[in-house]
Amino acid sequence: MRGGDFEVFEAADFPSATQVIQRAVPDVAIIEESLQGTTGVPWQKWLDSIEGFGSTRIIALTEDRRSRTRARVLSAGADAVVTKPASAEELVALIESLCRRIDESSEGDGFEAHKVLTNGWIRALALRDIQIEGHCTRVAALTVDLARYLKLPPKQVEELRYGALLHDVGKLGIPDTILGKRGGLDPEERARMRLHPEHARDLFAGVEGMKEVADIACYHHERWDGSGYPDGLAGESIPYSARLFSIVDVYDALRSERPYKPAWPEDQALETLKAGAGTQFDPDIVAAFLEMMAAPAEKVA
Repeated sequence: MRGGDFEVFEAADFPSATQVIQRAVPDVAIIEESLQGTTGVPWQKWLDSIEGFGSTRIIALTEDRRSRTRARVLSAGADAVVTKPASAEELVALIESLCRRIDESSEGDGFEAHKVLTNGWIRALALRDIQIEGHCTRVAALTVDLARYLKLPPKQVEELRYGALLHDVGKLGIPDTILGKRGGLDPEERARMRLHPEHARDLFAGVEGMKEVADIACYHHERWDGSGYPDGLAGESIPYSARLFSIVDVYDALRSERPYKPAWPEDQALETLKAGAGTQFDPDIVAAFLEMMAAPAEKVA
């Protein structure tokens, strides 16, 4: 991607753009700042929900020349804002600059350098149909919302999003006969299933610069009171990213319909999280999650 020699993909709406991004994660995406989906979802929320997206740099196009608009778009996650009409020369120069930034960060940052690996694992999960439909994209988007609500640094937010997408990567080591079984698991199968965090630890062994991602995959079944697995960690000895994600993971599981249960109403799911504060969950993060869920949407975005 040098000298204007780019491979270009075009999409007119969110569904077709999602297909493009999942098929070939682009280095740079050029997006209309005013673009919204049919349900009114703004572009930054939509991008957060896409599996495998994260290292892509974003150029937002806008007709609004006001500085406050540029500030709002940049704070939403865009890497650059270009006022329309934009010249081809300006866009090519900006794209090349952003690509150089990607190359430079990849050389010195283990997380950036391993994006290809993590995207491959995400695709492997999809190929084996390990992910319950929509679960990973929902928990990734909600994890990002919570991380931003807690005002975590942008780089940490991005790593948490990847961790959410890969939280079940250890299930690549679980046989299909167990993963695809309808109905309950017998004790031996349950014990085998509980090994998936340890399989994740094996996958991440020797992979540097991805601590947040690995911590979620390895420790999201630990409990605040020490009764979880695989290591029986308790309290703040559980990595922060895993403590944060476990709340989102359980919330989505409660709110989703499964073969063995209906979807719970939101108030019942939130009450369950509140009841688990200090036993299953970090009480401070639960409090922040409940506060976020009660806040107006514009304050969370």
